Amino acid sequence: MIRIAAIAVAGVALGVLIGAEVPIALVCVALWVTVGVVGWAVVVSDQVSASAISPVLIVAGLGLIYGTIVPVALASAEETFLLGVDYRPWFWTASAICALAVVAFIVGYALAAPRQGVAVPVERAVVDQSQGANLSGSLIDRVAKVLALVAGMLILYRFARYGVGGWAIRLGDDRSAESGVTAYVTYAPQYLGGLLLYLFYQVRSTAVRRLCGALIFLLAFYFFATGVRYLVITMLCAVALLQYWRKRGRLLPPARSLLAVLVGGGVVLGVGGYLRTVSQYGATAVGIRESAARSFDVFLPLAGLVPYTGENGYLFGTSYTYLVYQVVPRSVWPAKPYPPTVTAIGGYTALQEGRAFPVWGEMFLNFGWIGVAVGMAMFGYGVRRLMLYWLRNRLRFVTLDVLAAISVPLLLQWTSRGLFVQLVYNTMGLIVGVLAVFALERRLVRLAARREVGSHAVLVAPREAG
Repeated sequence: MIRIAAIAVAGVALGVLIGAEVPIALVCVALWVTVGVVGWAVVVSDQVSASAISPVLIVAGLGLIYGTIVPVALASAEETFLLGVDYRPWFWTASAICALAVVAFIVGYALAAPRQGVAVPVERAVVDQSQGANLSGSLIDRVAKVLALVAGMLILYRFARYGVGGWAIRLGDDRSAESGVTAYVTYAPQYLGGLLLYLFYQVRSTAVRRLCGALIFLLAFYFFATGVRYLVITMLCAVALLQYWRKRGRLLPPARSLLAVLVGGGVVLGVGGYLRTVSQYGATAVGIRESAARSFDVFLPLAGLVPYTGENGYLFGTSYTYLVYQVVPRSVWPAKPYPPTVTAIGGYTALQEGRAFPVWGEMFLNFGWIGVAVGMAMFGYGVRRLMLYWLRNRLRFVTLDVLAAISVPLLLQWTSRGLFVQLVYNTMGLIVGVLAVFALERRLVRLAARREVGSHAVLVAPREAG
């Protein structure tokens, strides 16, 4: 029933946008009403969608903030200018783009629902009782520790050769960019962070778990000091989820927990942005509250995309194909071009301000309204399929809990900072070590299952022969 309703809503929304000539303000209002109706239908139909780890609540909540609260605040404060151009005439269009993105995401999420419901184990089974955990007590944990040691050595190499890079905001100078360091070295702290989360969740030794927890918070401070504020939020939320699953014995934290994430995230963004401004410009004109508000302002650059694409045309996927070029280190290819998305946003903003638009902004930049509708529907569908795989297999593979704990808060960054290539690299930096551990765990579990089937066949065969 939900699938039929989702398809119908998607068809009506696209029909209004493409075929009807109505005021954009009316389209915007209709789309936001659709967000409420479709979002409510999905949330009440599924336990996961009504909890704090709900992708629907996360994406819809941020979309609502970016598409309604932020533009109202900007208009009331008359902060609607970029490089001297007033983008207020395109506010209704930008808000409608946000609403369409949220609707498409929810529709895609709903379409990925299984025909037969998945039983969600609300009560968390003890970790050591799972098949994967029994195996991970030896070989898998040792491999994870070795990988963490390698990542730690890579971090030390980076610090020794290129400088600490903003430690305690102004302690050192990050010379890595000028020295041509490859991103594969730059992301060493992320490699270590993901592996530490696995060890924090899985190791049996209390002392090792405490050490991993301390190192996680040390890394979070480093991310905060170097200005990577969304990684701070991701690391802390991942620790909170893993600790909740371990201590509370329940899988789904209440949806009200998202309010704490919103407040805590706002504090991190505000304080971090304020300190970064002070370190760069030595001025305190921008307070913590204003810095937090600017961190949520991905709407104004989105509004700027509307006239920009009207004058310069769409990219038609070239910003996504840049992922192929990004694999080549700039130290090997000094003349490597910059991502088309950066070039586009530099056409109407000051790049030193670090402006960004939501992930659906890049979809609009490439393919317009159709790109937002199709792209966000695919995004929602993919997220739901990954969550279903986690729910079905989490008691077999312990590593899936760690991947989920990292991926759920990463939705905040994916929704907020729409530069696809950078998002892919940030994500892979955090999960690549855990993915390697998961591949080993899955291999060992499947080998154990085959041996068990083989031994059972040996026992049954003589009985059948007799």
